[in-house]
Amino acid sequence: MKVLLVMTDQNKAAELSRVCAGAGISCQLADGGFYALTMLERDKPDAIISSYDVFDMSGIDFYEIVRSDDSLAETDFILMGAEPNDLSQANDLVLSANSNPGEIVKALKQLKSAKQPSLPQATVPRAMAFPKSHQISGTLEVLTLFDLMMSLNQNKHSGKLYLRINEEEAIVVLRHGEISHAEISHFVGEAALIQIFLQSEDSSDTEFFFERLEESPSLNILNSIQQSTKELLFKVAIELDHMREKVSSQR
Repeated sequence: MKVLLVMTDQNKAAELSRVCAGAGISCQLADGGFYALTMLERDKPDAIISSYDVFDMSGIDFYEIVRSDDSLAETDFILMGAEPNDLSQANDLVLSANSNPGEIVKALKQLKSAKQPSLPQATVPRAMAFPKSHQISGTLEVLTLFDLMMSLNQNKHSGKLYLRINEEEAIVVLRHGEISHAEISHFVGEAALIQIFLQSEDSSDTEFFFERLEESPSLNILNSIQQSTKELLFKVAIELDHMREKVSSQR
């Protein structure tokens, strides 16, 4: 049984993970909702346990995003500290925020045993979307800028990504997941995007804020980048490698 733990309290997550391991349950840890979503794109766990509040979004928003994804329909969900009426599916479970690891593992096993076998159904995976009522914000302490950009690209999001890197502000504009514009300092376009990645490489506390602007006319005005996002990110990766080699040779 594979479980994804979404908890900002890393001590509590580590303790729960140890107890789960003793019960034959393997755990992956994510301290933020956004990072958890990128993990779910690559791997579908048997169950998700989320605290009510994580550092970059509420547990309710995270729950709604997961439950909007058909490819996660068979994944059990336990939301710590919520109210029963917060959940949209009757099979999902609410536990007290103060539940101990033993109680949580017991609840996991009950969910598993209660699940009735069903015939396999063909489902078309649907890209997970950000919550419509809230914007996404956080830091790049765990999530890398590459992870963030790739997630926005793969999910075809449109909007403006604002970043604060070492007290300097930057902006990246996306239309349907493709990067169309970037600005930082006196740099614009592709050169700005490379600078943003270079500077964020040495700044793990970089803050970001993504503003959804689906079908917004203001996005069409900002159009300084023509190259595809995948090609751009490949070029950025090469530049970063060169920078690391240069730093290494100077030591």
